[in-house]
Amino acid sequence: MNPDLLKLIESVLLEAIKILGPAAIATYATYKATKTQFDLRIAEIEKNNEYKTRETLYLFYKEKQEKIEKGREEAANSLGKLFGHSVAVKEDAESDDRELFGLHEISYLQIEMFPIELKSMKKQLEKLENKEFSEFDKFDHYLDKLKSAKNECTYENIKSNFLLILEIYSFLEEVNQLLLDSKIEKLFNKYIKNV
Repeated sequence: MNPDLLKLIESVLLEAIKILGPAAIATYATYKATKTQFDLRIAEIEKNNEYKTRETLYLFYKEKQEKIEKGREEAANSLGKLFGHSVAVKEDAESDDRELFGLHEISYLQIEMFPIELKSMKKQLEKLENKEFSEFDKFDHYLDKLKSAKNECTYENIKSNFLLILEIYSFLEEVNQLLLDSKIEKLFNKYIKNV
């Protein structure tokens, strides 16, 4: 090959490398910086979504706890009415039994709905990572009690149904508080470790 042509090719290549080299390096550096920023943004979005999800679960269990407390209070009020009715019946033999029948219907409706709630809470409790709750047999105990509850409109039967309802509400409060505590711990665990 001609030495002059060789020198020309060499000088063109050197000039091309001088021009394209920094451009290639700059392009690669820009690509890496952009990819890093993108990855950081994705990680930030995932953390925000994780926090929001945990916060939503926390709010769900908190609201559920409030509903359980309200149900327990309503059951206690109904039991108070039942006791008041029994006093009225003793004092007035011709007292109207409509209120007693209404209390019976309320108690038995609640008894029929409790198995669904008990089974649901048992499943949720079983999913906890740290199973501190050792009374899983209470779920079955209450389910058996609910099956054997009588559907008779007598004062004693209604009283025993309301007492069972209050007992189950107290148990559900305990279980839900355990679930709520677990969600709080998961929600704020990262922040507590750094304190």
